[in-house]
Amino acid sequence: MNNMPVSFLIDYSALIWLSVCSWLDWKTRQVPNWLTLPVLFLALLMRLSGHAVGPWQSALSICVLVLGLWAAGVGIGGADAKITAALALFDPALAAWAWMGVTSWYVAVMLVTFGRQRPYKLPGVVGFLLGILISLSWRVFL
Repeated sequence: MNNMPVSFLIDYSALIWLSVCSWLDWKTRQVPNWLTLPVLFLALLMRLSGHAVGPWQSALSICVLVLGLWAAGVGIGGADAKITAALALFDPALAAWAWMGVTSWYVAVMLVTFGRQRPYKLPGVVGFLLGILISLSWRVFL
């Protein structure tokens, strides 16, 4: 099966979904379950039906890692874990790009606020959106 149309649909749907999640995370510092759980369930159905992109072993590894870190209370919130798991189930590369984006977002804020008290209650989903935007730009322009 040619995954190009599926990949295109996943990429741009993720962009729209993360835009909404980012806006809510920016405004309230929370992303509600009604916005994350249905997408996580859809991603799982797509993965199980063979309509997702990328190797299932990578998707499963990322899901176990992020959900395990969240359950252990180690530096990842529930929305971040559910969003990362959904992205990984759709396409593990999207989850990797999202985490590169959030890492870049946090490092940029740390550099801008160097020497001052830092606000570490940052909306992480904004970084995920940044990663997806970089990924799409990378694919379109290169």
